[in-house]
Formats: sequence, C-alpha cells, structure tokens
Amino acid sequence: MLLKQDYYADEVWPGWLNDIRNSPRRAIFLHGVMGSELYDRQRRDTLWLDSGIWHEVDNLAFLNVTPQGGVDGPGQFIYARSTVTLPVIGDHYADYLAGIGWGRFNFDWRDGIGVEAQRLALFLRSLRTDGQPLRFVTHSMGGCVLLRMLASTREFDDAIERIVFCAPPFWGALKPLRVIEDGTGTPMDWLLSNVTLRQSAASMPGLFNLLVAPREYWPTRMPGLDAVLKYPVRTGQDLYRAGSWTNPYHLELRDPLLRFSFSGYQFTRLQAQDVAQRFASRTVVIVGLNGKTDYAAAMGPGGWTIHSQPPPAPGKLSNGDGTVLFQSSVLPGLPASCYHAYVPPVREDSHSDLVNLPEVINAILTALAGDSLASSGLRPYAEFVHAIDWSHEVEQAPEPGPTEHLDYLERERLRARLPLAQWGPSLNPGGNDDRLFHATRQSAFKVLQGADLRTEAGRLGVSYRFLADHLRDLLLPMLSG
Repeated sequence: MLLKQDYYADEVWPGWLNDIRNSPRRAIFLHGVMGSELYDRQRRDTLWLDSGIWHEVDNLAFLNVTPQGGVDGPGQFIYARSTVTLPVIGDHYADYLAGIGWGRFNFDWRDGIGVEAQRLALFLRSLRTDGQPLRFVTHSMGGCVLLRMLASTREFDDAIERIVFCAPPFWGALKPLRVIEDGTGTPMDWLLSNVTLRQSAASMPGLFNLLVAPREYWPTRMPGLDAVLKYPVRTGQDLYRAGSWTNPYHLELRDPLLRFSFSGYQFTRLQAQDVAQRFASRTVVIVGLNGKTDYAAAMGPGGWTIHSQPPPAPGKLSNGDGTVLFQSSVLPGLPASCYHAYVPPVREDSHSDLVNLPEVINAILTALAGDSLASSGLRPYAEFVHAIDWSHEVEQAPEPGPTEHLDYLERERLRARLPLAQWGPSLNPGGNDDRLFHATRQSAFKVLQGADLRTEAGRLGVSYRFLADHLRDLLLPMLSG
C-alpha cells in the first residue's frame, strides 16, 4: 500500500470528491510542480508555502525513498491538501479555478510521478462510484502524472470523456536541473532560501522525474519538420549518472533517484504510442511559445551553465513557454491536430500562469465541451511549428559560447564562479541587467504611490506581465515581512 494512503482516503479525499461532484463541468485539475500546499499534520504547520518559507523549506526533505512513496523525517506527516496559496497574492490557480471549477486532485509534487499516478488511480475508483464521465485538465507536472496513470492501466478508458494537457513536460525540462543543483529557478525565488531548497531538492523524486529525458528518449524529430533537433545536454555528460552532479546533499539517494527517473522515462516511451492511440480523439494539448526557455546545458567550471533561447529571427517565435520546450510536450502517435499554442503578443514566459490566462481558459472550456478550437485564438500545429525559430536547436547549429545566451540569473551565477578577467562584455554587470533592475525598482515605488502598472510598463518598453512579475519580486518580500 502507498504510504499515507489510509489518511488520504479517509480524511482528505472526501472534500475533494465533493468539489468535483459539485463542479458544473466535473473537470479534475492536476496542478504543476510546486503547485500544491504541503501541510505537516504532526506539527500543524504549512510547509509549502507560507511567508516563513525560508525557515520551513528545510523540513521538506525526504529521509528515504521507496516504491510506496517518500519517507518524511522523524515526527513528520506531510501531505498535499490544496493548491498552493501565495502570500499576499492568494491561490496560484485562482483564475483557472474560477473559470473552470474547483475540482482538483492535489498531489505531493516532491514524490515520484509513478507513486502519484498510483494514488490518482485509487482516487478515481472512489470518484467513479456514481458512474459519471471523467474530464481532466492538467498543468505541467500534472500532465506527467496523468500520462503515467494512463500508461499503467486501461481501467478508466471508457469513462474518460476529455483530456486537456497544458504545458506538459512529458520528456522533461532543464529547469529542474537548476533547482536541484542550486535551489534556484523556481517561481518562488523571490521568497525562499535557495541554499536550503538545494538541500531538500536533492531528496525529491518528483524533481528528478522532471529532468530532461535520457538521450535515447528525447524527441529529436517533429511531425512535418525536416530538421533533426539536438539533445539539450550538450557536453556529453549523462544526467543519469551520479558523477554528473555537484549537489553534495543526500548522496545516498542519488543513484536510486536517477534509476527511478530513467526507468520512468523508459516505461513512458514504451507505452506512449499506445496511450496516444487510445485517446487521440479525446485529447487536446495546449502549449506556450515565444518564451525565454532554457534550451542547452553544458558542464563548465564550477558546475552547469544553462543557456536560454536568444531573441528569434524577425517574424519567428522562440521555442517554448519559458520552462518547457515544445518538443517535450509531443506524445509519439498523437495527431498534430491535437496541439494548439498560446503565443503572447510580445516575447515573454507563460508557463507558470498558462492555465490562468483568459485565452487559455476559454480554449479549455471549448475543449471540455468537445468543440473545435479553430476560433479559440490559439494557433494550430500546422501554423506554429514552422513559425518557431529552430536555428539554435537543429543538429548543425553551433554550440553557444560559455557566456552566450544566458538569462539574468545565469549571468549572475557565472560572475560568482569565474574570475573577473574572464567575464568579458557578456557578463558586464553594469549593462542592461543593472539598468533594468534599477528602472523596475523605481517603477515599484511609483506603483505603490498610485501609478498605473500598464503605463509604467509602456514607459519602460516591456510587457505588462514582465513588469508585474518583477514588481512582485521586489514588493512581496516587503509586504510579507
């Protein structure tokens, strides 16, 4: 039996089941990584996420990992009880929940995808007592949990009416590499202690399960695209060998975690085409494009360097949503007509908030109703796949230089690792990095004094969402103490 299963079934699930049954669309939402509130019932304390997280995140580490689930530390009993609530902001998925309904299956994102897929199947057996059809909407990691369950059982095939995957990293992403190695790169960088998260992250199967898939399973060909695409890990290191990692914590778990992750991708690859064929007529995949997505990782002095998509060629789109490259969302055997893309009007990341965007919420409602997305405002596959600038990912593309194609935080990391003489113009801290930081800080104080956020964005020449994210980063530590 899965660890904590009796408690979930007896104490937690009844409320979730009522929410689904009372929802007008009966859609079951599976959130993304770090998207659930984790509560320790022994200590009666929310560990993820509250305003004291820099004191709490060290309590999230697993003591051990087993096929039945991660083992909490002494005196702990941590479980997922809701979607995550951010200080000041509120429920991260509030717009989605208001637009679609409150039906949710919350899972412990620290634990393995295979474990949570088993738990989802048990949950659905409890839900299916009324014989009603099942509809799913997933975000990010939630799509991987659902895919693993579908790959593991046909028990619910006849009951499933519709599936909407949003930004699913079926074949992983580079961001978990940064989270595990440094404790950075999360949506909560503005609030938590990165050093402490690094210690806990090294014990979490869920994060290792989201690493870029092994080289032999990573998609290198896209339907309708002649080019062959590169594997994101560019310097020959094998992420699935313990020696490729610099994080010194929980070394006793490193080999088991990497083996679990490798075997998970192996199983998914074997079953993916079968799942795609079974559900092709009932599935929609919504992805985000034109983000500043990590696309290449290279081992260098002091650890990994991760390169982000540079600005695309004129008239083209950047690949990915800021976290997930499009090819990671492609399920072998699923028809191209199942894929639709949200493209922001300006180049910006959309992964974290994709399911909260009005255009995507409307598309989800249309998909759940079984209607065509032709007039949804999202771009169909045949249109967007050739609009992506693939030039940095095709097989013949040159590798980025050590200080090329880096985002603000990656440049900051390299400045800490490299001697001053090796910085060069790319790492100059007095350029656009500092100018944007200081301009944004000035805008934060203007907004506090009543200035209009959209007006300030226009004055700085950045998008509304870009400025809103930066204002949040600057203001929330003050607002939440």
